[in-house]
Amino acid sequence: GLPLCTDLPSWAYLKKGATFVYLGTSKEPLDHFHTSTYDANKYTPNRFILDRDYSDLWAVLCAADQADEVDYDTDSTGGCTFPSEVVLDRNLRCYGHECKIDIPQ
Repeated sequence: GLPLCTDLPSWAYLKKGATFVYLGTSKEPLDHFHTSTYDANKYTPNRFILDRDYSDLWAVLCAADQADEVDYDTDSTGGCTFPSEVVLDRNLRCYGHECKIDIPQ
């Protein structure tokens, strides 16, 4: 089976092979919560903002180096393309708030 979350290394979400999938703009995307576990009236996930100047994760999720491959004007996104799915091809260092969380959702 799959490993337990407690068995994962620190900052596993910054390790090579970690996958990030865009789930939309809702702060409470129901598609990835088990509603029996998370009651929307009792649990609201916190958001944090990645530091666009220093975060390796921001740079990878931004994907400005792929701007020539998209069909829309990236001027409005600061040159970022924000692919709907990103798989890390290398380990990243954590920076700021990224170092204080266990598992991002």
